[in-house]
Amino acid sequence: IAVCTNSDHLRIFELESRACRLLHGHTNIILAVDCNAVAGLIATSSKDQLVRVWHLASGRCVGLGEGHVDAVGAVAVAPRNSLMCASGSADRTIKLWDLSAAKKRAASEEEDTGGEVPKLKLMRSWAGHEKDINSIAISPNDGMVASGSQDRSVKLWDAASGDLKQTCKGHKRGVWCVKFSPVDKVVASASADATVKLWSISDGACLKSFQGHEGSVLKVAFVCAGMQLLSSGSDGLVKLWTIKTYDCVDTFDHHTDKVWALAVAPGDDTLVVTGGADGVINVWDDKTLEQDDKSRQEREDKLLLEQDLMNALRAKDFRKAAILAFELHQPFRLLQVVQEIMALNELEMLDDIVVAMKPEQLVICLGYIRDWNTTARNSHQAQVMLLSILRVFPMETLVKCKGIREVADAMIPYTERHFQRLEDALQRTYALDFTLHAMNKVLGGDDGFEDEGQTLGWSIDTKGKHRRGEDALEEAAAPAPRPDDEADGESDDGDDEDEE
Repeated sequence: IAVCTNSDHLRIFELESRACRLLHGHTNIILAVDCNAVAGLIATSSKDQLVRVWHLASGRCVGLGEGHVDAVGAVAVAPRNSLMCASGSADRTIKLWDLSAAKKRAASEEEDTGGEVPKLKLMRSWAGHEKDINSIAISPNDGMVASGSQDRSVKLWDAASGDLKQTCKGHKRGVWCVKFSPVDKVVASASADATVKLWSISDGACLKSFQGHEGSVLKVAFVCAGMQLLSSGSDGLVKLWTIKTYDCVDTFDHHTDKVWALAVAPGDDTLVVTGGADGVINVWDDKTLEQDDKSRQEREDKLLLEQDLMNALRAKDFRKAAILAFELHQPFRLLQVVQEIMALNELEMLDDIVVAMKPEQLVICLGYIRDWNTTARNSHQAQVMLLSILRVFPMETLVKCKGIREVADAMIPYTERHFQRLEDALQRTYALDFTLHAMNKVLGGDDGFEDEGQTLGWSIDTKGKHRRGEDALEEAAAPAPRPDDEADGESDDGDDEDEE
């Protein structure tokens, strides 16, 4: 990897051995670096207003570009044929350089370390922006040049003629980096307004905007065949974005200061290198395939465990079913196990399950009980399970459980509410018993209650006075006597015979 720091030396690191070479030539701080790995050429730009081209194998400077009148802050090598180099400067101009002489020097004088460095031929130059040019990029087919500037704009130029094709405006602050997509006709830009934007090459329209960094976005790059974006910012974070869904897939926090450098290996976007103001260079390897394989294996294992759980429930092996429910983190299945045990009225099985619990499973189970207890439908199962835990584990063990205080505080009000509801229901059953008993007296069906010993101990007469025993029921059920019944008893009997 080629690294430029706050120095006039270019550093070349070998990834395997971590050996470092220093290439001397610039007289001031190197600001930008780019390469063509196939041709073995590296281009650098510096505050000394020069562009230099280096031969990677020999470490020699094989080309020198002169013409800028201010610091050169951006440089790019054509990715396709490596015959062209573009540079952007604080003098607000863009220059295209012919690398034919540099390639010839690198090929013919491989062993020669002396001689004057050949000058690069200036192909064309034009004023590009109103402020400093921070970044420059060449399209994959070498036909277009993109530039980003402090004037908050991204401009697209025709590489052959230097004509302006599109001006992309939308950033609220300066643009730090521009990159072409390897597959689509879009350009990505990173700005100091903490956003990454995608622009259409055909009409310059903003297609997508990604927000998530807390500071300036300094670098951006395409990965995964142009399907995702990597961005680095002044917040010290590296973020991975999925272009189609706008989602930030992951955030990597392995720098403690601004991440000024972000590079993807040519032809292998699974290898990424970042460098920050903290003086650290991190090498990243894409583990997406390994993680996908791991996730797929976990899903398969989960399916097998779920099948074992269903088999255990069918076989009434409740202890195994409970253990599997804990492993799968499925409280509903554990609730089913408790319901099945309660239906069989074999509560000692719950004690066996609780005894087999590990400390972490006990904490999880208490959380499940807390959740079950919030509804009246599952409150009975929650209380039965809690009672089993209180029977098996001593209070000293329960006090040491993580979060036990929060669980208790959450359960107490719901438990009190459930008991109050049951008490109210029990009191309402007394009135129902009285009504049924009184109806049996009226209809003459009291024998069944007497045989079973189900007699009501009190009743209320029409005046609201309490009366004890069956006399009160008989008096309430009998019709009230008329005052003249005794005087007219005989005539009434005669009338009854006539009516018959």
